[in-house]
Amino acid sequence: RPEWTSYCDVLKTKYPLVDTIHKDNGYINSYKFIDRLSDHLKNNHIVVTDMGTALLSGHQTIKLKKDQTMFTSLGLGEMGYGIAGAIGAQFACPDKPVLCMNCDGGMMMNLQECHTIIENGLPIKIIIFNNDGYLMIKHTQKMLFKNHYVSVNKKTGIGLPDYSKLMPAFGYAYYELKQWNNFDNVVDSFLNDEGAAVLEVFMDPEQDFIPKVKGVLKEDNSILAPPIEEMSPLLSLEEVEQNMLVDLSYKSKLDINVDFYKRMASVDFNNSYSRIHGDPVFTNVFLDSPYCKFIDARGIWGNQLTNSGDLYYDYAKIL
Repeated sequence: RPEWTSYCDVLKTKYPLVDTIHKDNGYINSYKFIDRLSDHLKNNHIVVTDMGTALLSGHQTIKLKKDQTMFTSLGLGEMGYGIAGAIGAQFACPDKPVLCMNCDGGMMMNLQECHTIIENGLPIKIIIFNNDGYLMIKHTQKMLFKNHYVSVNKKTGIGLPDYSKLMPAFGYAYYELKQWNNFDNVVDSFLNDEGAAVLEVFMDPEQDFIPKVKGVLKEDNSILAPPIEEMSPLLSLEEVEQNMLVDLSYKSKLDINVDFYKRMASVDFNNSYSRIHGDPVFTNVFLDSPYCKFIDARGIWGNQLTNSGDLYYDYAKIL
């Protein structure tokens, strides 16, 4: 319907898939990389992704053309699928270029199949997003264990190989990308290599996945799952409501107490606290005060005496 497509166009303009929130932090942001990579792919490219960064960044930001194909494992989300899927795609379509997007951790789940590619002379190209371990597990441990990491990188007991040495040992041409200044030359050389080749992209080891519904650990160690329309970085409730075609979810409605918000907005807290915007790391800290000096992730003051206090504690962060 014209109304629906017009609505979608408005949202796409307001919230671009790649925006200023996707920061490099001295590395290569995976969302920005895949957005630019799209312009270098051939019209009949087949793209297969593994899990983690390759899946989340890849399927969100790639700009597929009409005759391009992209697929992954949509059921179990198992690491190791990417290489095997790319091999199958290349055997099925020997005349089409096949690109596998993978990660440094996911590569280890099916590493032996790298030799299958070489043994069969398959010109598959593999992108390895190097995020120093297992990034999605890092995010989970941030939420559940207050930034205490276990078995997610070399410092915590899981080291990964040097792919600049390992992949040439298999027989791959090796390329790497650490800065944007040589992006076009490196990517074109990689994609146009006649044989099997690897491009290692070095990204922030703590890069966030944005947007995302982020669970919040409650004081009783249960996990609060916000409604799907409240993805991080969080928007104001007013903006969410303006964007919605249907009514807000019951979880969002629990937060609504406009008169209370207006009162709390006028309270002077001596400028000790300021607004936060979608910080992924939340804490549960309680103050012995008539008014808890919290501010939730939308920038709304919370009050321990209100009926919705429990929910505010889950979203709030002491600053």
